[in-house]
Amino acid sequence: YEDEPVEADIEEAVEEDVENNNNNNNNNEDIPDSLLGDDGEKEGQKTVQKDRKTSKYMTKYERARILGTRALQISMNAPVMVEFEGETDLLEFLSEYMDNAENEQELLNKTVHSIFSDFMTKVTKFDEMVSVSNKFLVGFHQHLEFFRRLSLKKTSKLIDNIIKANETERMKAYLQSGCRNVHDGVQSISK
Repeated sequence: YEDEPVEADIEEAVEEDVENNNNNNNNNEDIPDSLLGDDGEKEGQKTVQKDRKTSKYMTKYERARILGTRALQISMNAPVMVEFEGETDLLEFLSEYMDNAENEQELLNKTVHSIFSDFMTKVTKFDEMVSVSNKFLVGFHQHLEFFRRLSLKKTSKLIDNIIKANETERMKAYLQSGCRNVHDGVQSISK
């Protein structure tokens, strides 16, 4: 179909059709020659293209009927009725369609795989962040426990001798922390 005219043109065409029908009521132009019985007389004459009596444009009702019919066909999984690169042979059409379908399926699989791998990468990164944050929190609790411990009072010579015999940084830290295991505070919090 060509570009549609504005509505006024269609109304003018309808008015012309009505006028033509009124003028040609007595003429038998609409009735085929075979029904009139003039078979033998007009064999040598060429048929002349008669003027259209209807508009060449679809009305909105015709368009709606066609669209509704096609929508019903699509809803019932009808095949696409589009010319496929000029091919009319069904086997060629199906082979081309299957190749395209396989390519589309491969592309879909790759897309799904990439989305899944991105998701799993993000989950792994989240798990790593959780483990790092847990380590950070454990260290934070340990340092809090270190500040809450009372210092050890050295009241006997025995403790002084033990400290001098095992004078290491680790031993000094242990004695300064109140002779408690560093993990005691964290374990009591997590229980």
